[in-house]
Amino acid sequence: MLQYSFLKHPIQNLIEYLKCDVEGIKNAYGIFCNYEKRLTLIELSANNINSVSISKKIALLQKFRNQAIHLSWINSKMLSFINKNELQIQQLKLEDEAANSWLVLKFLSPIDHLHDVLIIEISGIHCFGLTKSSNPVNSTDKALIGNIFNVMLSSKLKTDYNNFKTLQLVNQSYDSQLKKIDNLENQNKLIIENASKTIQLFIDSLKRKWEIKLSLKIEIAQNIIKDIIELNQNIHIIETTFEKAVLIAYNTSMLKNGKIILKRNHFAWDSYNNEPSNTKVFSKHSNILEFLDRYELATKIVLNNGWKINGTTVGKCCDPSVTPASITFNLKKYAQNVCDLVQQYENRWPNLILHFRPLQNIINSDLNESEALSA
Repeated sequence: MLQYSFLKHPIQNLIEYLKCDVEGIKNAYGIFCNYEKRLTLIELSANNINSVSISKKIALLQKFRNQAIHLSWINSKMLSFINKNELQIQQLKLEDEAANSWLVLKFLSPIDHLHDVLIIEISGIHCFGLTKSSNPVNSTDKALIGNIFNVMLSSKLKTDYNNFKTLQLVNQSYDSQLKKIDNLENQNKLIIENASKTIQLFIDSLKRKWEIKLSLKIEIAQNIIKDIIELNQNIHIIETTFEKAVLIAYNTSMLKNGKIILKRNHFAWDSYNNEPSNTKVFSKHSNILEFLDRYELATKIVLNNGWKINGTTVGKCCDPSVTPASITFNLKKYAQNVCDLVQQYENRWPNLILHFRPLQNIINSDLNESEALSA
């Protein structure tokens, strides 16, 4: 399995390094405090690395880790701590030199600040392939081997710890980012919930406004509120689209029991979200379409009240109310555009076209000019 080496404890990495790269080393032990702050003992034997149970040896191993000597040689009898006896480093004697074939190296642990221990059996220089002689290592060779191993493995250990600290820093940053993302998601969820409530209240206020204005009851299909929330439009677009939906429903519905029902097909969101073929027309003439829609709705209100249709009554029923002069000004200023839009959307303003004389004059004038040109 692919894995960064520094994800394992450095002492474990050193044991694996000895197993794979130093063929002459057949036996070794590692004692260390792992990243979970648990004391661990592993052994290299018969080319396998195994964990060793230490349930009854923790105190002895901790005592051994705490001893000050960081580089020493011991004999195999002192390794009986694996079974039951206490492991303790003693002062070497000349007659012990040949038997002391186990190199003990200690490195200060940044985890619990005791010493992690590496114990390696080195029976002779032949372990490193330097000679075929199987003679035991003499004191001079031991000093050299011990120092070389200590420097080499200390450097490797330091590199592993630095890499692990770097990984911890990256993980902390990653965890911090995850927390920020979670917080943002929660905040966004709260914002969406609040926005949904706000939109619902806003739609309710628009509904009440038009119910009062039209003197009838307005019902809104269940899916409309959800559509408005998901479309994430600004308040102005929602208000304008809602007004047009009311206009369309009012003009195309058979009024029963004094109410109209706003359905999905009454809401023309495409003019804001998509780019159909007539998008440019809507964007270029949006102000003209808006005042024609308002004049149409006002004309229908005048008709429903049984009043005479003229600039004064239509202007008074506009929201907000306008003067007859402003209606005449708008129609004359945009006369050609108004005529073009009326031809393009002839069913959009039926009451205005049929009953409102100022608009009829504009349309008739345009027709007369067209006939004169064709003649």
